[in-house]
Amino acid sequence: MHLRTIVPFATLALLAASVASCSGVVTTPQPAAPASPSSCLPPRCVALTPTLESVALPAVNGATAVAVSVAGSGFVELRDSSKPFGGSPPLLVALTDDAAAVPVLYIEITAINGSATLTKIPGVRLEFLRVPPGTLRLAVLDKGVWTTVGKPGVANGKTITFAATDVHPPIHLDRAKSYELGLYLGGVLPPSPSPSPSPSPTPSPSPSPSPSPSPTPSPSPSPSPSPTPTAPPGAFSVTVACAQSTDACSSGTTSTAGSVQFTAVGDTATLTPHESPATTFTLKSDTCNRTDDPAAGGNWATFSPAAGQAGSSFVVTAIAAGASGKTANCSATIADAHGQTVKVNVEVTLGSIGINKQ
Repeated sequence: MHLRTIVPFATLALLAASVASCSGVVTTPQPAAPASPSSCLPPRCVALTPTLESVALPAVNGATAVAVSVAGSGFVELRDSSKPFGGSPPLLVALTDDAAAVPVLYIEITAINGSATLTKIPGVRLEFLRVPPGTLRLAVLDKGVWTTVGKPGVANGKTITFAATDVHPPIHLDRAKSYELGLYLGGVLPPSPSPSPSPSPTPSPSPSPSPSPSPTPSPSPSPSPSPTPTAPPGAFSVTVACAQSTDACSSGTTSTAGSVQFTAVGDTATLTPHESPATTFTLKSDTCNRTDDPAAGGNWATFSPAAGQAGSSFVVTAIAAGASGKTANCSATIADAHGQTVKVNVEVTLGSIGINKQ
């Protein structure tokens, strides 16, 4: 076996320098490759790409997990908080009904190490130990005004998701400039009324050469019309109709749960929401099967459309009785676009499934 002596790299470098000096050859140092921004460290800071990337943020204000999906170019820093950032106005002040509007959290996306571009309105995914009551919505801060964007978040068990949406033109952020999002419980944010233009004064005519001319009075400006107030939501109720005569059904309101009692597996009932003026309705959640709620104790009933989906009516179907003849309970909640809800309690007994037995 032949052994080779390994000469240290530093020694080789010194020898090369000596040879170059003796031969009269001067070497030019090569510029170093640009380093990536040292201040942009995951998870708070990311280098944006055209593909959506999910960024985990700290738990805030009851949300046990917060993730924001972003896409674009440049470097950005992401932060979340239970309070608005800097001098931004709080969501609560921007809403018309303080009692029905509750801020949940704020998200700030700031360009660092140069400008950045967002090609989509970011998506947001929240997880809760207990899902807050009401409709969770997403708003953006545009020129100091909070504006609702997209549809309410889609609930699946204890997770609520807002999908990222395309935006044209893309959102451009100069260095150190921020893009702010807010999540809140309540209705759609109305646009701020535009200020009424001030009437232009009518110029008075020049006095005529006749003696003692009487000046023509300027007309009084007409008062600006008051903005039309936003109509409050109407009464919200749900009609419960059984498909089989052997089953028992009763309707529900926001203060009283509806009911349906099945006498056989495979029976169905239709839940039809009502509100005037008309609005959209969503099966906000249910605990009757593990597909809609992984924490459910069993699979006793299904809903169509399923939890997190909108519809003009919802069909509930009995699929199994309580295990070993024991009674089991679950519930479903239907919400309108204003955050009002009607709850339907579900009871599972030996050989039947019933709704609204406490």
